[in-house]
Amino acid sequence: MASVVALFEETGALEITIALDPEKRSEVLDSIQQQLDDLASNGPTKEELENAKRYAIGQSRVSFESTGAHLAWAAETLLHYDRVMEPEEARENIRRVTTGQVAAIAAATFSPDNL
Repeated sequence: MASVVALFEETGALEITIALDPEKRSEVLDSIQQQLDDLASNGPTKEELENAKRYAIGQSRVSFESTGAHLAWAAETLLHYDRVMEPEEARENIRRVTTGQVAAIAAATFSPDNL
């Protein structure tokens, strides 16, 4: 299973993709919905959030291994924030995320009206 987040000017997208046996489709979709419901109701555990932060920060460091990645970063942050954000500033923003913030966003995002 994989997930992807896409940012746009006025919206975003969260995609969850999975390869599965078609006969287990209903079971898998129910399982995914249970996970989304749990995240919306309870938020992540501290351990889950810390793991996610480490992963996101690590991926951001690995992604800067090419000049093209630096240019893409500059362009994307300029488009989204009207300025070029330093990568370390973005990493610090990730470090400051709380379980409560994730829970609030999950509750709003995964409400039945949005799914």
